[in-house]
Formats: sequence, structure tokens, C-alpha cells
Amino acid sequence: DEGLEYRKTRKDGSTFWVHLRAALDPGVKTPRLLAVCRDITERRSLEEQLAHQATHDTLTNLINRREFERRLQRVLSSSFESGDEHVLCFLDLDHFKVVNDTCGHVAGDDLLRQVAALLQGQMRSRDTLARLGGDEFGVLMEYCSLDRAVRLAEKIRATLAEFLFHWRSRQFSIGVS
Repeated sequence: DEGLEYRKTRKDGSTFWVHLRAALDPGVKTPRLLAVCRDITERRSLEEQLAHQATHDTLTNLINRREFERRLQRVLSSSFESGDEHVLCFLDLDHFKVVNDTCGHVAGDDLLRQVAALLQGQMRSRDTLARLGGDEFGVLMEYCSLDRAVRLAEKIRATLAEFLFHWRSRQFSIGVS
């Protein structure tokens, strides 16, 4: 559908999306422009939800493996030309299986959500944190020297080593490799 889509702001500060199509009116001698505007806010919202679902893990709301690999490929492609330093950090939770096996999948899911939130608090604004699957996470540290990345990885390791996961009357120490 040809036309122009743009976002507008209402007086109350909320936003909405408009699709505008304009054409010359063919049935008149004096040229005149016909414009048709439609509110497409709902459609745009659904498109944004689908785009988010395609790139994010539903359990943790972190970037998913496919999107992480896409970003990694972009960084690898650009670093050959620019010489910029980037670091990939792979994290595997040490005692996830124990929690999952003894307390069930609901507990395991809760643990993954808590770990994701904890890890997000450790990230720089330029880092990409992703859940790669199961109990595996990845961190893409863009524009980061190896020395700085080692310090950041050690901070992540120490944070998860201190973390205690509580489930009902039990508690578990969770480490990361």
C-alpha cells in the first residue's frame, strides 16, 4: 500500500500512527489534491510486538540466540575493516540442573528470570546480553578491550557466586562458568 506513515502526538501527550495517501483528483478541471488519512496505531503496535517476539526470549525477555548471532555477525564484519576490539563472553550456569531437577521447571524458569535481571544490572549500555538457550547466556561487549572485558567478566562471576536462589524453604548457590 503506497503512502506515507508517520507518528503524531495528541494534546494529552500520547502518540498514534497515521497512514496518508495523496493523489490528484482525476475528475476535475482545476487540479486538486485528495488526501486520505487512516489511524494505523493498532497495526503498528502489532507489528512492533511481532518484531520484539522474533528477537527476544519469551522467558527472560532478553535478546534471543538468532538476534545475538545477527549482532555478532555485524560486529565481526565491521571489526575487520575498522580494527575495533569487541569481546564475546559465554556464560553457563553451574547448578541450574540441580534446581530444575529437585524443584521443577517452574523453579528453573524463575531462576533464569532472576539471573537475567541480575546480569542486566551488570551490563554496560553498549553490551548485548542474550539467553542462548537452556542455562546459557552470551554477552557481546562492543568496543571493549580484552583487559576491560576480563574485569567485567570477573564482576559477573563474583555477582553470580554471591547470589542465592530461594525457592520455598530451600536456597541454592548458583555459580557460572
